[in-house]
Amino acid sequence: MKFILTFLISILFTFGNIFAQAKPSKPKIGELPIGKILSWRADDSSKNFFVQRSTDGVYYTTVGKVMVKDSIHNKFYTFLDASLSPDEVYYRIAQAAHQTGIQYSDATHYCSNTPNTLALKRISDSNVDKLVIVEFESAENGDGDYKIMTEIQDHVFTVYEKPFRILQGKNVLPIKVEFLDPGFYQVQLAMGQEVEKFSFVKKKTTSNGDVIVVKK
Repeated sequence: MKFILTFLISILFTFGNIFAQAKPSKPKIGELPIGKILSWRADDSSKNFFVQRSTDGVYYTTVGKVMVKDSIHNKFYTFLDASLSPDEVYYRIAQAAHQTGIQYSDATHYCSNTPNTLALKRISDSNVDKLVIVEFESAENGDGDYKIMTEIQDHVFTVYEKPFRILQGKNVLPIKVEFLDPGFYQVQLAMGQEVEKFSFVKKKTTSNGDVIVVKK
């Protein structure tokens, strides 16, 4: 009787560990001139991840794969969807785990910003170490500002904010990011009521300062 009881407890404990494995977090999505950049977190049980996209939130197509070894920082992952995609889309992350098979994150609905006065043209890189160089066009002169923002435990914080002068036509704005911790950030360029957004990943570095390039 004691043996049977011990055996049943062992089975319950094993299944409890399996079902306790967390699914990936709901992906965060940012905009780049070359596509949409996603970020999410996951635990250690994963083997790899599949990024899936949908136009209706029901039927999904896999658009990319991310390996566990490509973690940016503290079980943190990113993916750049550089394929041609609609302005309004849904994304979710499919996690291939060792014991539980496929688990899906909650889906994120995303609708691209359509600028009127400001038009983002290019950023120097989506994975940066010290500097992000932003190129955009403006239909008029004006005073603007930019904010660097991040999210911690579902709360959005402004890390840095700075005003600057916007000129009609082409503008080139260098943004220093060497003081930031590794992770996923969003920049908001604003002039009046209009806001243009893009995102980037701050690379992690080794203690001797060598940059660790994150593979895609």
